[in-house]
Amino acid sequence: MPNSPAVRRSTAQIKPGTEQRNMTPDIQEYLEAIPVLLMVGSAIAAVVAWLINRRDKQRASQLSASELAREKAEKARIQERQDHIDELRAAEASREAERREMREDREQFYDKLMHELARITQAYDAMRERHDEEMKRGISLRVSLADAALREKDLQATIIELTKEVKKLQGVIADMERRLEAREAKTDARDAEEDRGHEA
Repeated sequence: MPNSPAVRRSTAQIKPGTEQRNMTPDIQEYLEAIPVLLMVGSAIAAVVAWLINRRDKQRASQLSASELAREKAEKARIQERQDHIDELRAAEASREAERREMREDREQFYDKLMHELARITQAYDAMRERHDEEMKRGISLRVSLADAALREKDLQATIIELTKEVKKLQGVIADMERRLEAREAKTDARDAEEDRGHEA
């Protein structure tokens, strides 16, 4: 029975503070375990921090490598574009030099032609003057005509020779112009093909 004299005596025999003394060893063990737990927690935190730091460094390294590769590719693309521009400029300079050379050759040819025409005109005028003088001196008309015909024949031969030379020079100029046009067409086709390659 809960209220029996035996139960009351048994309860009365328990001294105050006995329950507190029975719980003290468990609390003491907990207190002693706290530093160990703190050390373990600190070690775990250090390991986690090291792992996080290592992961961040790996990511940064990967990003740096990616940025470096992208920058290198961009520099290569810029250099390739600059090389292409330099090639176009060099080709244009070469074409301009060829045009300038052709203009100079044409100008020299025209200067030579005008010089020859002036010389022929001067010779013809001199011949006419001599003919007029001879006619005034009373030289035989037949002799004068024969001499004039001979000189006229020489003059015609000179004109024919000069005409052949003019035609020959015109053929040379036409051939140079055809070669220049063919070279320009080839260069334009190559440039167009390179541009399509760059766009691709």
